[in-house]
Amino acid sequence: MTINRDGSECRVRLRILGPIEVFDGDRVLEVARPLERALLVRLALARTNPVPDARLVADLWGDGYLTRPAPRLRVLVSRLRAALGECACAVTRTPGGYRADVEVSDLRVAEDIAQRLHAAARAGRCAQVRRSARAAAALWRGPALADVVTAPFAAVEAARLEQWRLGLVVAGLEAGLRLGADTEVVTELAGLVGADPLHEPLARVHALALYRTGAQGDALDRLHRLRRGLVRALGVDPAPETVELEQRILHHDPALRRPRNRSVLPSAETASATSLPAPTNSFVGRGRALPALLARLEKSGATTLVGGPGSGKSRLAIEAARRAAATGRLVVYTDLSVLSDPDSVGRAIARAVGVDHDPDLCAAANALRGGLLLFDNADHLADGIGDLVAALLRAAPGLTVLTTSRRPLGGRGELRIAVGPLNHGAGLELFADRAAGPLIGVDLASAWAVCASVDWIPLGIELAAGLTRMFTVAQLARRVGCP
Repeated sequence: MTINRDGSECRVRLRILGPIEVFDGDRVLEVARPLERALLVRLALARTNPVPDARLVADLWGDGYLTRPAPRLRVLVSRLRAALGECACAVTRTPGGYRADVEVSDLRVAEDIAQRLHAAARAGRCAQVRRSARAAAALWRGPALADVVTAPFAAVEAARLEQWRLGLVVAGLEAGLRLGADTEVVTELAGLVGADPLHEPLARVHALALYRTGAQGDALDRLHRLRRGLVRALGVDPAPETVELEQRILHHDPALRRPRNRSVLPSAETASATSLPAPTNSFVGRGRALPALLARLEKSGATTLVGGPGSGKSRLAIEAARRAAATGRLVVYTDLSVLSDPDSVGRAIARAVGVDHDPDLCAAANALRGGLLLFDNADHLADGIGDLVAALLRAAPGLTVLTTSRRPLGGRGELRIAVGPLNHGAGLELFADRAAGPLIGVDLASAWAVCASVDWIPLGIELAAGLTRMFTVAQLARRVGCP
């Protein structure tokens, strides 16, 4: 973040995993000329470190002879600052060269996801590796640095990012094979085979997946095509790992068969992420509370959303969990309203992560490391699950437990967040969103009266808005006593 001359804040960020996009917060900044965009990207990739002039000239124009490089660079910087407008101060001059206070937001998110992916891989959490790989791949909007790739540095960086992307893809596919999802992996690879036909790890995963689906001939053909391509394009033979896999496929090595002891894990993946209740409408009314909750959930520990019936605590928690899952984080959802006693909670967790239940929950805790565990509707079990939550937090480093309940759990270190009535602006927004039709020309006082009649409770507002299918807002207001 930089401060403009008038004292206002400026947050310039880039997205480079595809065509270059420049933002000031959520506002798009038009940097139209490719060379200006390339300069901004080059400075941003230095991560606020100054880049010497000679390095910038070589990276932008190449190592060949360039007449008057210093004035050209100064003019280019001046044009970039002009394009940034109010955010021109994001690019500054230092004794060591030019620097930019600019965040490459999509790359930063991808790097964070990759760290979680590698940590999950080291811990053997294949389902989380698979989710993380998919979340990272979703950040690419096309070839990285697509519209500045003619700059010398950008061509090199784009190639590096593409190899990194394929490495993450391979990690996810290998995790899929360990989970026994052979057919699914083959289907995913159908759209990837043209990405880099000489990428050996990708070819090996493809061949193994084909073999496990019973297509030995296709598996061997994939490796033969890889061999021919490497010889013709690079004049080299495949790596020893590729040659070994080819021989093992040829001789039906029993070790290549699908691992039986992983058969429960695909259901664990489904239970952890996709068992979150699907939203039936838009998320409205808690826009201010959600960012604060997401920031809290990045830390380990216990957090409880405490609120009365209809306060929207479950909807807020599920939306936060959904967004956490979108970053690649393991999310396990358990609806406690269907459980009758605290002892059944441990068994439910074990089923959700795909392990056998054991009294100490050791296996479940190991699977939950670094994840988010959501206990929804804990009202009737609030007095009985505090010890369980504490035990899980001790046994699973990095675990966050989010609970929704009318009463706090009472555990040590529990952060309690009250979820009460909506403020009036958010309540009116929710009413307008859930109404049967657009509220054009509606008297604001009538809508206000309807929301106030249900004490600005989200569920009451939604039910009242549903009545607009039969009554006008003015009629509803009269029914609740507004003249």
